[in-house]
Amino acid sequence: MAIQQALKDYVFFVKDTGPERNGMPQGLLRRQTASLLDRGFACATGLTYMPLTSWLNFSKDSYLKHHDQQGPAAWAQFSSVQFAAWANATSFHFQSPLRPLRAWLQSITDSTLYTHLTTRERVPCCLRGFFSVERARILGVNRTVWRALRASLAREDNIEESHYAERSWAALLA
Repeated sequence: MAIQQALKDYVFFVKDTGPERNGMPQGLLRRQTASLLDRGFACATGLTYMPLTSWLNFSKDSYLKHHDQQGPAAWAQFSSVQFAAWANATSFHFQSPLRPLRAWLQSITDSTLYTHLTTRERVPCCLRGFFSVERARILGVNRTVWRALRASLAREDNIEESHYAERSWAALLA
């Protein structure tokens, strides 16, 4: 089935981590839906605008993945040195081979889209992983971009690239 036929008129993206994973508050969903119908893209927590240089230079240098599985009490006990030793002793490879976000973005976009995304002073970001978008905006992004993005996110679960993507959805789709 072609992607044009498979997509619904509106797509809601809900991240599976964080306190909201047990159910998005209905008021938040209503506000997001109203904004989506009005603008074609909506961020449940409101758009954040990052300075272009901050966005392009973003990386997660001190992120501790362990907390996602065990909760804050479990990872609070680790120093960054201990975490690095744990990460090296396991198959966990959080850090992207393409750093910072700028290098990752160049790898998933063509030169025209990259130029379009990087010629503004501030970049819209939808943090915390709750957004919705109309079908036409998804289809407006070249398939090669979607394929490259999917490939970059398939490396492992909860990787640095997923944080790049989270900060790029609004720039790509809003």
